[in-house]
This record gives sequence, C-alpha cells and structure tokens, in this order.
Amino acid sequence: MSPEEVKFLAREEATPQLRGTGKRLFVLAALFLFLCALIRGVSSLARMTVGKDGPVVYFAESLWGCQNDGFTPALHDQLWCDNLQSVNAAYTTDLIQGILDGSLDVSAFDAFQIQVAYWKKEVADIYANVCKHTDCPVQLSGLFEHISDSYTSDAKETLSTHKLRPSMITPNDSAKNFVEYLQTVSRTHPAPYNAVAIASHLRLWVELATRLKNKGVVYRGGQYGDWVASVIQSGPELIEAASILDTAMYYFDRQLAKQIYSTVLQHNIKLIEMISV
Repeated sequence: MSPEEVKFLAREEATPQLRGTGKRLFVLAALFLFLCALIRGVSSLARMTVGKDGPVVYFAESLWGCQNDGFTPALHDQLWCDNLQSVNAAYTTDLIQGILDGSLDVSAFDAFQIQVAYWKKEVADIYANVCKHTDCPVQLSGLFEHISDSYTSDAKETLSTHKLRPSMITPNDSAKNFVEYLQTVSRTHPAPYNAVAIASHLRLWVELATRLKNKGVVYRGGQYGDWVASVIQSGPELIEAASILDTAMYYFDRQLAKQIYSTVLQHNIKLIEMISV
C-alpha cells in the first residue's frame, strides 16, 4: 500500500470522529445559549408574582442583580440598575413619604392626581398616534394602544371624581415639560424608543407603589391605599414593555436608550416635587 493510500484511509477513519466531535460541540453551544435565554426569561417572569391582591411587582433587584457579575444583563435591568439613585430620590420625596406615613394633605394629593390626569390625557394622544408616522411591530402597536386606552380611561375617571373638564385644568410646568419631552421622543425616534420611555415611567411607579404596599399602606385602606393598589395593577403593562426592550436589546442604541430612560425618571421626579405638601 502506497503512502498516499495510507493517508487517505487514515483520513477516512478520522472523519466520522471529527464530525461526531463537531456535532457534540454544536449541541453543547446551543444548549448553553438556551440556558442563558431561559435564565433571562425566568428573571423576567420573576419580576411579577400574583397574590390575593392581584399582580405584585418586585423590582428593587432582578435575579441578575445590579452588580457586574460578568454577564450582560437584559437591557431593561441594565437601564434600571443604572438609575437606582433616581429611583431612591423619588421614594424620599415629600409626596411619597407623606403617603407612607399618612401625613400627606388630601388637597395636595388631589392636586397631584389632577396633574397626572392632564399628563395621562395628553400622553394617551401621543401613544395613540405613534404608529401612524412610523413602522410598529404588532407587539408594539398593541402595547401603545393598550396604554392609550388605559390612560384615557384613568384621566376621565379622575376628572369625573373632581367634577372637572379637561379645559379647567391648568397644568404646571413639570407636567407640560414632561408631555413635551414624550412628544419629542415620539416624533424624532423610532417607535421602540417610545417603549423605553413608557417602561421607565411604569417601572418607577410600580416600584414606588410596591415599596408603599410592603410598608402596609394598602392594608390601611382609604384613598392612599386604593391608589397604591391601582398603581400596582400596571404590572402586566410593565412586564410587556420590559419584554419588548429585552427581546430587541441589540436593536437599540444603548446610549440613546439610557438617555431617554433617565430623562423620563427625572421628569417624574420633577412632577412629584412640584406638588406642595
């Protein structure tokens, strides 16, 4: 047998082994990627539990935490963790602390709700029109439509409670500036960045309401307890918005997403701080 024939036969014997090794490496790599996706999915699902009082969202930390552990966190968790200082600043405002200890004057709370009603009415119009001047995936258009309908209903309920018409509300500077910023985002950025904005807003308020609930505000009942419970009900919308961010995390310009997320948090804080307690 010639040396060339020996080499040929050796290659023929080795090829199945190499192919088998290659297949095993491919399967292991696929399994690793699947497990990473599964863990992230569990992290997202773990954000919401369902109890006797409805959805309760716990967002102080995710399963990934806010420490750099060598993994790339889901986009929404990263944006959240980058802004924990602002979240804690919102929690220490006079309005939230007044709700917590029961010292908040009812008239101040009513004034806050009226400003929020103005904001929700205007934002409902923004989200109703986002997909009219930019392409929206079905999941996005469904989220925006639901937010628009929900905010329209909330605003009408608040105005009816206080026997007001929209024309009777004088928005403060913080409410107006907040609305103008969201209008700018909707007109100058692709639709998914509007999901960044609404996710920032929802996550802040669900987090604040959850902290208040954990301190017993809901169980005291009354106006403040009912309000906290109603805010927590925004959990499913928040999960959907966060899911959109995480699913399309490689689509986003992270710096732009971070800027929008942070700016929305700051506008929320200014809106809270404008209320005289």
